[in-house]
Amino acid sequence: MIVPMHITHIPKILQAQKELYRMNFRNMLFNKEFYDMILSWYDEALTNPEWKSYVLLDEEGEVSGFYLAQYKDSAGYLSQMFVSGKLRGKGYGKLLLDHFEQELGEPGFYVLQASGMNETAVAFYERNGYDILRTYQDENGDPRYFMIKYAF
Repeated sequence: MIVPMHITHIPKILQAQKELYRMNFRNMLFNKEFYDMILSWYDEALTNPEWKSYVLLDEEGEVSGFYLAQYKDSAGYLSQMFVSGKLRGKGYGKLLLDHFEQELGEPGFYVLQASGMNETAVAFYERNGYDILRTYQDENGDPRYFMIKYAF
């Protein structure tokens, strides 16, 4: 079940960041600055109506996935999306992505950045209609992709 993020979900979201970032970046420092940055994003989702975050709850009501997105001017920007390892490959990523897209509520477009280190994620987005608009390198020299999907 997908529900709006509540402040009580934030600890589980923070715990999942290591797994999420290790799939997408090399040489990450998981220090106070890192977690403060992530916390500020999710705090923004609690207070700013342009930002939204939803969590995927498993059968026991535990957070097993989530996404963070910004919606503005007929555009949806997916900042983070995560499904726990035990649920990957079972359709939950598609469920979260569809939910993200439905939240836009009007014709427009969706954008995201994907890491070339996570080829599975890039292929997932491509299968779901996203095209690579631009390729660039992150600070480690790894490829990153700016991806877009039109919803007209």
